[in-house]
Formats: sequence, C-alpha cells, structure tokens
Amino acid sequence: MPLRVRLLLRDAEEAQRLAREVLLPAGFEVLPEEQGLSSSADVVVVDPEHPAALSLEDPFPAVVGYLARREDAAWRRVLALGAVGVLTRDWTVEEAREIFHRAARRLARWHEVWRSEARRWLRKQPWLYLFEQLPVGLLMLDPADEVIWANAAAARWLHCEEQEGRWRCAPFSVEVQACLTQARRQSPAEGEAVLPESGQMLSLVAVAGEQHNGVLLFLQDVTTLKVMEAQRVQLIQNLSLQLRSPLTAVLGYAELLEHVGPLNEAQQQFVQRIGQSVRTMVDALEKLLEITRIESGVDTAWEVVPLAVLLRYTIEAMRPRAEDRGVRFEVRLLESLPAVQGPPARLRYVFDHLVGDAIRYTPEGGTVTLEAEVAEQQAIVRVKDTGVGIPQESLPHIFKKFYRAPNVATRFPGSGLGLSLVRSVVDQVGGRIWVESQEGQGTTFTVVLPVAAPGQGD
Repeated sequence: MPLRVRLLLRDAEEAQRLAREVLLPAGFEVLPEEQGLSSSADVVVVDPEHPAALSLEDPFPAVVGYLARREDAAWRRVLALGAVGVLTRDWTVEEAREIFHRAARRLARWHEVWRSEARRWLRKQPWLYLFEQLPVGLLMLDPADEVIWANAAAARWLHCEEQEGRWRCAPFSVEVQACLTQARRQSPAEGEAVLPESGQMLSLVAVAGEQHNGVLLFLQDVTTLKVMEAQRVQLIQNLSLQLRSPLTAVLGYAELLEHVGPLNEAQQQFVQRIGQSVRTMVDALEKLLEITRIESGVDTAWEVVPLAVLLRYTIEAMRPRAEDRGVRFEVRLLESLPAVQGPPARLRYVFDHLVGDAIRYTPEGGTVTLEAEVAEQQAIVRVKDTGVGIPQESLPHIFKKFYRAPNVATRFPGSGLGLSLVRSVVDQVGGRIWVESQEGQGTTFTVVLPVAAPGQGD
C-alpha cells in the first residue's frame, strides 16, 4: 500500500506544490491536514512553527522538516524529532525526491524491526494458545500491512501459512483490504466479505493501534445468522401476505354488516370494534414488513428531496386532523431549507407519524409545533406537543418494537411499531432521533438528517 504523508505546513501553496510535484507522482498518499496527527500517517512533513508541531512529542518513524527560514532553534526542533531530512523554501524537486526516498527506506527498516519485536513478544505470550483455538478469526498486521500472526480460523479463511517464521497469505479480497484501509483512517472499521470457495459470509472488524502500531482484524462466520435472517424476513413476508387477504375480507364484511340491516347500538359497537381491531392488525403487519425490509437491506429508490416539500405534505395532511381535535398546529420553518436524501415515502412517513402522534396525544386546546432549521450541514426538525407526555421509565424503550408507554397503552389503540419504524428509517438515511419528555407536560422529538451534497442526485 502507498506510504501516507501528512503535510503540516503553514504555507498552503507550498503544501500543494510539494504534493503536486513530488508526492503524488511518486505514488505517496497525501492525507488531509484536518484529520490531525492520527496514527494513519507514515511520514510527517512539519514546519516547526506550525501549531500542530507541538503535538509531535514522540519521534515519528519518518519526519521531514520544513523551514521557511534558517534559525538555530528551528533546526534543533526538527532534529529533535528525528528528521530524515530538511526542506527549505528554495527546495528543488530532485532534493525533495531524495529526502522522501530516504524516508521510505527508514520506514522499511523500522517496519522490519517492529515486525521482529512483535513476533518475539508474541511467542512469549501464554494466552496465544487460547487464541489459536477460538472459532473466530484473529489476524495481526504490522504498520506495512504484513501479517505477523494469525490464528487457525483466520489462516484457514484467508489462506495464510507460516513459513520459516514469516507469514504468507493470499492477496486479500477487496472487502478485507477496504476494511483494513478504513481502520487506519478511522478505527474501528467494519465490513463483510464472502469466501468465493465456500460461500461463507464473514463479518469483519478492524482495530488500528495508536501511533504507528499495526491493525488487529477480527473475522466471524455469520453464514448461519445471515441464513436465519433471510428466513425470518421470508417468514414475515409470507405471514403478511397470507394474513392480509383474510383480514381485508373480515374488514369488508364488518363494513357490510352496517348496510344489510338495522343494527342496535350494541351491535354497532361490536362492528366498529371489529373494524378498528382489523385495521390495527393490518397497520401492524405493514409496519412490521417495512421494518423488516429496512433491517434486511431491501431498499427502495433513494432520491434527493427538498425538506420543505416533505414537510409541506405533512402540514397539509395533518392540519385538518388538528382542527378536528381542537388542537392548535403551529409551523416554524426557515424560509430556505436544504434537500435531504433517502426514500421519499419513508421520509414522509417519519414526519407524518411524529406530527400525527403529537396531535393524537394532545388534548383539546393544546398545541403541536413543527420546527425546522439548519446547522453544520444538518437539517434539524423538531415536533413538540403539550400532550400527555411519556413517563421517564419509558423513555429508554420508546423506540423498541411493540413497546407502548403505560399511560397511553389502554387509552389509545396502536401496535407499538410506529416509532420503531421511524427510528429504522432515520438510521437508514444516516440520521439521528431522540426524545425529551415529562409525563403530563408534553413531548419533543428531534430528528437530525444529513444535508444532501450539492449536485447529489443529479
């Protein structure tokens, strides 16, 4: 893999020139400065007067100094970091190439020493035998992504074997390599891979060590879990389809009973209860099926949708309902709201459900407020009400499937799946949702969605 270089220079033009004329043509990877001094950097080019230079307390394997002007104090600072070379403002391409080749050679020697010490340390560990017997795979890699140890499961799945004290592995699959690369940028990293020979499905978790250490890769066979999940999804789909038809028939006949002859008051109540119960069951089946689709990765088409359009649909649909219940419905939206990305129907369901529940649980004379704003490339939507509220002990469970708070479970019909579906949709599009409430004083749901990038979806 290419060596990763971080440029800590105060002069942005110099940094761009160094990357453009020397590093990128030579195959180095230039890391963004805003990531800070993470363990992902192999080589650091540092101006001792750069603010981040003070964080370089421990010598990096390869440091290249950059001096805007020659000063004894600056030279001493660079040398204290163990610099392999120093560039000044009048550097040439040939000079810079030689220094970075020197840095690459030092890194190669440093990796070999690290690898040798790691193997020596591993051989002395009494717990190594226990790790060998684990049914999960464990793979240790040095900073150069060379394997220094693998247990039996990892060696079998990734075709690794030890020869004369060194491990040799077949080339990693794209999925495994991507997980390792991501871990060096942001640890831990997760992924999945399929073994082409057996069709086994592996779950991957890679954890990078601090300050130039290697990566530990965990592999687990999740084939059985995936098969069971597929069977669960199929079962729910089959049940939904098989139950929907007879339930629809029951609902139809219940509605016909009101028209085939006169019914007394008790009979009318029975028919209404039948209809209400059937509608609740059909609604629960549809929501459960939708949650299952989301959890299993069965996706609907994503689109870039203006947030204002989604909220306008909700406002138009919910205002008559609020008026019927005698609830004041207030709307506070920014004049210019951004677009968000996701399945439009599911996103609309999120806001319809939150506002609908707020109206439902707010008594006559109360207020429901819909707010929307933007902060730090995120759209923030709040739904507030002055309704019955949620008991404190129920707040941690409010998004769980089939859960209903005890203060509404007997007063309002429902399946307990609506908020679970809302949470699944928000998670699916990379957003967040949380609730704040006190019983008897109202509830506030906050939804945070990432703003669609300019041009996204064009």
